[in-house]
Amino acid sequence: MILDTPKPDFIFQGFGNNSLNLKARYFFNDPQQRAYLVNDLHQKVYDAFAEAGIVIAFPQLDVHLDRGSSDQVTKEALLPTSA
Repeated sequence: MILDTPKPDFIFQGFGNNSLNLKARYFFNDPQQRAYLVNDLHQKVYDAFAEAGIVIAFPQLDVHLDRGSSDQVTKEALLPTSA
């Protein structure tokens, strides 16, 4: 789906807190296929990194609940609601 002209390109934009920021630049004909194209590109980048032995370390998040609080917290309250 990606056009050969102009040629696709990747640009290393810089360092993030927990990332190397890359930008893919490419052109395609069918805007209705954009979501599928982006998904396929992300998967190909992920697969190429895995094949090269590159592991992406994602930041960890700890959540601490205060049991002494008078507010009730249930797991249902923490789950996203469907729209």
